[in-house]
Amino acid sequence: MVFEGQVWITQDDDQRDIVVGAGESFRADQPGLMLVEALSDSKVMLLEADQLSGPSSYALHRWAREQRGAAVGRALRDGVAALRRALAPASDPPAVLVRPAQRSLTACAAGR
Repeated sequence: MVFEGQVWITQDDDQRDIVVGAGESFRADQPGLMLVEALSDSKVMLLEADQLSGPSSYALHRWAREQRGAAVGRALRDGVAALRRALAPASDPPAVLVRPAQRSLTACAAGR
């Protein structure tokens, strides 16, 4: 199954060249070795024959994106919680961030 990109597939003792693009899949139709080469940056999933009766490549891609999004969300939530704990120890009142006073900058010429 190809999620993104494009791959070239050839099978042992097979004269065909098979090109599979994003959203498409190819099922080996003969035993033997198979070569899969990416023609561009690609994301693919290889499954054994008995796993092919499952969801489509599009459904698998959506599921993987949802899982990745949930994991990123959990990491951000946990990171923010850890930062809050580090900035505000339990015995102290909540930390208040204070903006430093703005200072003016005067540039001087090198000759003076």
